[in-house]
Amino acid sequence: MPLSAGRFSLFDAIKAAYTKTKDSGAAGDPPDDIIKELAIDLGDAIHDYMITAQVITTVTVDPTQSGLHIPFGTGKYQSPGSGTGDGTISFESSELDTLKSDIEAALQKVSTAGAEDGADPDNIIGDLGKDLTAGIHKFALTAKVETNVDVVGGIQLLGYMTTSAPPVAVPATSSPGTGKGEGSLS
Repeated sequence: MPLSAGRFSLFDAIKAAYTKTKDSGAAGDPPDDIIKELAIDLGDAIHDYMITAQVITTVTVDPTQSGLHIPFGTGKYQSPGSGTGDGTISFESSELDTLKSDIEAALQKVSTAGAEDGADPDNIIGDLGKDLTAGIHKFALTAKVETNVDVVGGIQLLGYMTTSAPPVAVPATSSPGTGKGEGSLS
C-alpha cells in the first residue's frame, strides 16, 4: 500500500502514544520511564508507517546487455528494454533500536531544558523538532528496499547462432523475464 494509506495509522499511533504518556504522568509514573515508553511507542509508530511504503520501479534494460531467447540462447539487446517492479521496505531491528534511542535522547533533552533558568520555549520546541527530524531521517536512510522485476520481451537481439554447420547468425527477440533488485532510500 502507498505511504498515504499508512498516514492515518501513523496519526492514530502517535495520538495513542501521547495519550498513554498523559495517563502515565497522571498515575505518577517516574518521568524517565514515561519518556522511555513514549520513545518506544513513537519509534514503533514511525517504523510501522515506513514499512507501509509501496515500492514501484520502472526498469530500463541497457542496450548491449545479454538477453535470452528460447530456443536460440543468448544475444545482445539492440535497443533499450523495459520492465516494471514492485517491492517492500524493511529495517534491521538494530536500526529501529537506534531510532528509539534518538527519540528518547531528544525527549530527555527537552525535559531538562525546561528546568534551566530562562529557557526559551520557542528554542526548546525548535531543538526538539531538529533532533526528532535528524533521528527520523537517519532511520529512513537505513531502509532496505527489495523489488521483484518483470522485464518485457520483444526487443531485437543479435548474436544468436544456429546449431547447424556452419553456424549462421539468427535475428531474434528477447523473451519476457523476471529479476530481483535491492536498493536504498536517498
